[in-house]
Amino acid sequence: MASWRSGTQKQYKTYIKKWFIFCLERKEDKFHTSVELVLEFLTYLFECGLSYSALNSARSALSAFGLTFDNVPVGKHPLVIRFLKGVYHLRPTVHNDVNIWDVSIVLRLLRRLSPVADISVKDLTLKLVMLIALTNATRSQSIHLLKLSNMQKQKDCFRFKIFDLLKQSRPGYKNPEVILKSFPPDRRLCVYLVLKEYLKRTVDIRSEEDSLILSYIKPHKKCRN
Repeated sequence: MASWRSGTQKQYKTYIKKWFIFCLERKEDKFHTSVELVLEFLTYLFECGLSYSALNSARSALSAFGLTFDNVPVGKHPLVIRFLKGVYHLRPTVHNDVNIWDVSIVLRLLRRLSPVADISVKDLTLKLVMLIALTNATRSQSIHLLKLSNMQKQKDCFRFKIFDLLKQSRPGYKNPEVILKSFPPDRRLCVYLVLKEYLKRTVDIRSEEDSLILSYIKPHKKCRN
């Protein structure tokens, strides 16, 4: 279980718990079972209204839990695969529409939040986060993991190394650096200058906090509201 990420643990925990209850009610061994009982369990979840993706997660949870038949993980058993294929046909996955938004609208707003020395700490923080996201196409997880202890200031950029596990992390994978470069053509959209101002304005609020982006800005007499 230590090989599971925290998000995976939360996702699998629900279905493993349901599996335990299912086996307990039927007085079956939850560790040494049959493919028939697994199919009954998946059928039960299907009849409860669960979607194909939810049932697929349940299958993965049982496989990760260690259930095998003839040295084959339960999720790869031919009957289980065929069962999930039938579920997909009976209850196909409905994909949410992807919303595409106009970046130029956001950029116009960010330009109006200038000069940065005159805007509130809240607006300064929001402007910084948006510029980081736009200039690096970074996941929110990566922004959350930016730390001052891993920051290197250079003449025209800030460099951040990320040593925590990311969603895409795996053995042999090196987390990419987050580089925030200066943007001379338009100082109003320069993430480098915005970050410099942010660090100066939050130095008294930050105290021992190592995270770059403070999730909660505490009021301070030296900071603008």
